[in-house]
Amino acid sequence: MNYNRLPIGNTFSPVRGDRRALKLVAMGSASNSTVNLASFEAAQEVLCVSIAIQNKALSEELSRPHPDVVALANIDSELSRLMAAEDALSLDDPSGINKILTEYGPRVKAAFLSA
Repeated sequence: MNYNRLPIGNTFSPVRGDRRALKLVAMGSASNSTVNLASFEAAQEVLCVSIAIQNKALSEELSRPHPDVVALANIDSELSRLMAAEDALSLDDPSGINKILTEYGPRVKAAFLSA
């Protein structure tokens, strides 16, 4: 699957972040609030996809005849971390948004490229 062509939401692909929005700002066609909103929506999408990836891993582990307890604990821990990040995500926190995009964006992209 070519993730760069995958439409996500109605704004920007999380792996591309807000590059297109930044170009619009440079041309004077968009405001900083547009860039912030696009980045916020991209971060939301990245977190949702990351949660979905962990849920799939959880489902696969639970479907095994003898699930690995350590793997289940790791998946549960990552899900908790992702949900906490999703709860803490705020439009007024550009550094938090950027952290989500830089930390989880590459993982999401890799997951889509390997699918």
